[in-house]
Amino acid sequence: MSFKNFFPLIILPLLVSCSHDFNNPLDPLNAGDNKPPNVKFTMFPSPGIVGQDVTFIADQTSDPESPKQELEVRWDFGRDGSWERDWNDWTSNREVTHKFMNTGSFWVVCEVRDPQQAVGRQEQTIVIQDAGSHIPPFAIFTVSPPTGDLNTDFNLNAGNSKNAAGGDTDLEYRWRFDDGQNWTAWDTNPSITVNYSATGLGLGPGLKKIALQVQETTTSEIALATVQLSAKALAVSQSNPTALFTVMPAQGSTSTQFNVNAGVSADQEDDISQLQVQWDFGNGKGWSGWSPNKQNSVTYAVTGIKTITLQVKDTHQDISIATVQVYVK
Repeated sequence: MSFKNFFPLIILPLLVSCSHDFNNPLDPLNAGDNKPPNVKFTMFPSPGIVGQDVTFIADQTSDPESPKQELEVRWDFGRDGSWERDWNDWTSNREVTHKFMNTGSFWVVCEVRDPQQAVGRQEQTIVIQDAGSHIPPFAIFTVSPPTGDLNTDFNLNAGNSKNAAGGDTDLEYRWRFDDGQNWTAWDTNPSITVNYSATGLGLGPGLKKIALQVQETTTSEIALATVQLSAKALAVSQSNPTALFTVMPAQGSTSTQFNVNAGVSADQEDDISQLQVQWDFGNGKGWSGWSPNKQNSVTYAVTGIKTITLQVKDTHQDISIATVQVYVK
């Protein structure tokens, strides 16, 4: 055999330059280190009422790598893959409502996706009952002072909340000091103080939506109330009004007249007489229209939990909102 036509084989090393940012979670080389969100949601009222809004909140969800504001959420009411609320940003989809038109047990699925496309999931069965078997407590609270800045101690008091029988026993309270924040632990004390400059709260100046949940411990029924107030950067800066109102009585029947009064609302710059208000009584008739009259009333033709919403507008056209739920037997 002749080897004269063979040439020696020379192997040269191939050098490839690869740029890898170990601190960038979007770098595909880091994908193996990414963990999916830990999904956890709550609902109220619980059990839900047939034909009435049930609210689902994914606020207790967390992600090891990403802040909540970078997460996306979707919801499936029935676990049939229909995704009644498809992927949307955290602010839009972290809290949603849904009506169930039949009684019984239903699956609810919440999925949360992080920027690296990792998906976490929680499945939970919920119970929907007739309105007659579901009597919630009544949640309402005051804010003192009603306006302030980041250094103000806002005292929140839910002492006028009531149980289903109209008393003040067997109640627990928890608070959320703004959208996107975690709820406090359940507590039998109806009062709490929040200071928005407090270490660890992580909130800057602006309009805050304070939420209260009241739970009757003997039945696990929950009611909700919300108030918007403005925590300004400085005491001299302009702010939104604080929307507050009272409801009498806390529950009734289709023959009951519910009287509402927004005279306890306040504004840092304007007198109460300068504030305009309008109401949505949750009866399908929409907003009442702006008026300087702080008092109004409503009767309901249909039973169930009704959400009364107040808007308060100051002379700068700044608006704040408050909500309270009443029960119509």
